[in-house]
Amino acid sequence: MESIDKNIIVCGIPHINNEQTTEHPKTTPIMNDNNNKNDSVQITEHIIIPEPELFTPEALVDMRIIVGVACLKGSRVYTALQTLMSLDYDKQTFERSTRAYNLAKTICKRVGLDSSNYESFAISIYHDTIELIRAIEANKTVKTTTRKGGIIDTVCLNYATGIIRGDILKNARVAKNCKDLALKMLVNPGFDVNDLPLSIDTLANKVYASIRSQATKNGEQFAKSNTATKNAVKTALVETIEALRLEHGTEYEILIDNMPKQPKHLSV
Repeated sequence: MESIDKNIIVCGIPHINNEQTTEHPKTTPIMNDNNNKNDSVQITEHIIIPEPELFTPEALVDMRIIVGVACLKGSRVYTALQTLMSLDYDKQTFERSTRAYNLAKTICKRVGLDSSNYESFAISIYHDTIELIRAIEANKTVKTTTRKGGIIDTVCLNYATGIIRGDILKNARVAKNCKDLALKMLVNPGFDVNDLPLSIDTLANKVYASIRSQATKNGEQFAKSNTATKNAVKTALVETIEALRLEHGTEYEILIDNMPKQPKHLSV
């Protein structure tokens, strides 16, 4: 039986390019199907999102569902859409299509919709990416609470940015956490600093905690931690790291451990 050289998938429907000469054509599973055990068949798969038809009420419902899921706590839909937006529409068609289709599947499964809905959701995600991003941003703004977080401790804020810029030496724990945060930011570009992805927010929390711990051990006097200070410091950490990266300076190379380590004179 001839091997299949290329399989183009239009929203999950296989279309085989080369002719089949056997009585029983070989079909190919949808992308990322791990049940295919025949390793001898070499297959290159691509997903193509078709052009949308005229705008319909059903498409509007799909977009509202996407926005709703994106605004749920812990959702990464917004970040996924930003990544999709960063890909070139003409030169990265297959990658954009694959990401849009996989995101459509994730959202449909999240809200209990079956595979018959994947294509329409993928079309909305692929062709209306910027509209979805704007709708999510507007919706999140409306839902933002005004809970008081306290007064920002500028001493803590300045200490934290000094750590990142190399003005203040770091102990081993702080250095590791700063490196982890910087590298995570490097492989997850394009996020909103005011709406950090969960993975980056988690690492920023670790950096914040370890910096306060180092400061306490070294006799620094900070006010009691509060929400306002924590959020302000995390934002400053991310912005300072990004600024150092764009400057391509020695401080950034030290931060990501590309330079000789600093003297170990601080307690861990």
